[in-house]
Amino acid sequence: MGPDRKGRGRAYTNRVHDDGKTRTAVEYHNQALRAAGIEPTATRTEIVLTKSERDAGHARLALTLGITSERLASTPVVGIHPGASWPAKKWLPDRYATLADRLRNEAGAAVVFTAGPNDKDAVAAVQSFLPHPIPVFSSLPLRDLASVIASCTVYVSNDAGPMHIAPAVGTPTVGIFGPGEEQIWFPYGHGDGHRALRNDVPCHPCHLDFCNRPGEGYMECMKLLTVDEVFGVVVRRIERFRGTVPH
Repeated sequence: MGPDRKGRGRAYTNRVHDDGKTRTAVEYHNQALRAAGIEPTATRTEIVLTKSERDAGHARLALTLGITSERLASTPVVGIHPGASWPAKKWLPDRYATLADRLRNEAGAAVVFTAGPNDKDAVAAVQSFLPHPIPVFSSLPLRDLASVIASCTVYVSNDAGPMHIAPAVGTPTVGIFGPGEEQIWFPYGHGDGHRALRNDVPCHPCHLDFCNRPGEGYMECMKLLTVDEVFGVVVRRIERFRGTVPH
């Protein structure tokens, strides 16, 4: 099975036809199922965690925050992933810091950072703008990371791998987008509490790993996304957790 592309399609017994229209990554891969004669019945992604894994994630989060498991059950927790594979996908560190500080002081939320092996500098940059450090879950095995994210109330992430883990474990997710195309890479529904944030700029989508615009235009897509905008979206999800607004 493979794509029905010029010169290559003839190599496959099952050819995947693509009309070239923009579609989500899920819809794109579902075309392969149809080529195999299977009609897709779902579009939601899912990582199935066992009860023991979810309990372990809850306990790990409570221990890291220094609170009891019982208190954690009534405390909104916002997970933040400030890293990404490429600099162009990273929201500004001072804005992540301001967001985290406001969530703690104005929204009464606990905040934790997550980080992969290559995110040390990204997290350190955010921490440098904070009056008090925020706990970091660094380089956890993927299923352990998934179990921690599953215990968060809301998860905020750049366009990176953990952003896709969060919806798959059922955590309302706010995706921060700059050069990427959220209509493709954020196939997660508003009805499930997910939201992609991006402000339009003339160069979007650039598909660049490093912004190449000079002067004031450098990282304009990320600069246009304000803390107020992200804070408002996250707080609305915290209010749903507290039951003060309808789901």
